[in-house]
Amino acid sequence: TATYSAVLKNNVTGVVIQNYPVFTFPWTYSFAAAGNYKLEITPICGTTRCTPCVFYFTVTCTPPVCDCNPTGWQPFTATIGTTPPMTVNCGHQFGVHKGILFKLVGIYVCRGNCTAKYSAVLKNNVTGALVQNYPVFTFPWTYTFTIAGNYKLEITPVCGDKKCQLCVFFFTVN
Repeated sequence: TATYSAVLKNNVTGVVIQNYPVFTFPWTYSFAAAGNYKLEITPICGTTRCTPCVFYFTVTCTPPVCDCNPTGWQPFTATIGTTPPMTVNCGHQFGVHKGILFKLVGIYVCRGNCTAKYSAVLKNNVTGALVQNYPVFTFPWTYTFTIAGNYKLEITPVCGDKKCQLCVFFFTVN
């Protein structure tokens, strides 16, 4: 009856990944990284090492799933000055006095194993003029309006490399 020995190698570098002086079937192995591998199984008849049988493996890793989530926006917490925090959702209209600190805390939950990144713009809602650009937007967002008017804050979540459904808040400042 034949016995077996085997060696698992990186097929590109030749580096030995796993050595099996005594090899048995069935064989199972969980590859730790993507790459090209080969498993050389050598039958041994008595003391004679016979011609090895070679199996080649190309291992690919599934990229982590990261996508937009239709229900990704969670309720926000907004605080105007010293008033108690309130829970709001996208589309909320705020009445704010100029010179009073406004604070907004929120999160967008992506689908999959990733964390959203954000960009945002604050615009004059009447003229469309850009008031502030936030290529990298973070929560909590704090802002003090110094000029009366109507404004809108557009927050865009990004999951992986996908821009997701933006969230808009409106401000009437007097």
